[in-house]
Amino acid sequence: MGHVTRDTERAVIDIDTVSGQILLAQKWAYRWYKDAGQPDWTQAEKRDFHRRSDLAVWAVWSNRAKFSVAGSSPFARKFSGRLLSINLDIRWVLTGQHWTVNVTKVAPGKFYPSQVFWAQRAIQLGSRDYAAVQRSMNGNQRRQRTVAHEFGHSAGNTGVLKRGDEYPKKTAGFAPCTGRPEHHACRRTAAPPPLRYHHGGIEPDDPRHDVPSGKCFMIRAMVLPLGIAGALAAAGCDRSGTASTSTSTNEAKASAPAIANAAAVDTGWARTCPIPSDAPREPIGRTAAALAMRYGPPAAEEQFVLGEALDPVRMSVRNVLPAPGDLHRDIREMTWHARGCGLTVWLTERGGRETAIATMRAPTGGEP
Repeated sequence: MGHVTRDTERAVIDIDTVSGQILLAQKWAYRWYKDAGQPDWTQAEKRDFHRRSDLAVWAVWSNRAKFSVAGSSPFARKFSGRLLSINLDIRWVLTGQHWTVNVTKVAPGKFYPSQVFWAQRAIQLGSRDYAAVQRSMNGNQRRQRTVAHEFGHSAGNTGVLKRGDEYPKKTAGFAPCTGRPEHHACRRTAAPPPLRYHHGGIEPDDPRHDVPSGKCFMIRAMVLPLGIAGALAAAGCDRSGTASTSTSTNEAKASAPAIANAAAVDTGWARTCPIPSDAPREPIGRTAAALAMRYGPPAAEEQFVLGEALDPVRMSVRNVLPAPGDLHRDIREMTWHARGCGLTVWLTERGGRETAIATMRAPTGGEP
């Protein structure tokens, strides 16, 4: 036996039983889009995007994760006490994809709301998401490649599987503010929590394999340079160590949340819910009270400081607030859910009045 291979719904997993090398490869089918004013994609640009993205995923992930093995199979005994490397790869296909990847050509310097939609097996990316960008995390500058970050979500680091992210969801200790000119003084009431780096645990579909001896093994206890533990289930085992015949999966099925604003006047915005996401214009300029009157009570409402936003979705608000002084602005985020779709509206105070300045409509569950 040289290889144990499983083509799952979200990735191919190949284990070389001689060398112990693990490969996780995703097949990506691209859909190419462009912002208004941008030229059409050329074939050379498409090839270049894939090449650079593949290199980014390889550089960030491959041979940086290590696994140990457990079990009673010859493979488990052979590699007991050793750390095994894993390579991660993306492959461009036209059909039979694990993921549909929607790439939008945007102007240089524009922030794009890149994210992964687990239930739809879809990813949306901006045309320069392979490039390294600076992120200020806990006062430290870190370089991040968005395409590699989103690959981490697609490889199993998703809230659907109850795995977290390194991005904080909101500014810690953000005190309610009154809208008075001095309201910035009440912004921070506590230090932000330490960030967690969580793109470690990879478990696409809990892939299961029988091995020739009737035994099985489980690759687990991944160790990353940042000291994160994760797990990749490479074979299904029951507690006796024999191969499991169960067809069940650990994958949680995404379901649309209950409509939080069932009594709202308007849920027509949810009739279509595109990937890539779009930005409805109708809410722009409305106050929070007017939005609640039109759409009903929001399902979620949070506040953050624009310059402290780390994830690509919140950072995209900077496209309409580009001035350096805008980084200190307080942003209110209101979200509504209906029919499996989410509408997010961002508001800030300008000219003494807080109104909506940016929006996003996308399927619920998107993870930046």
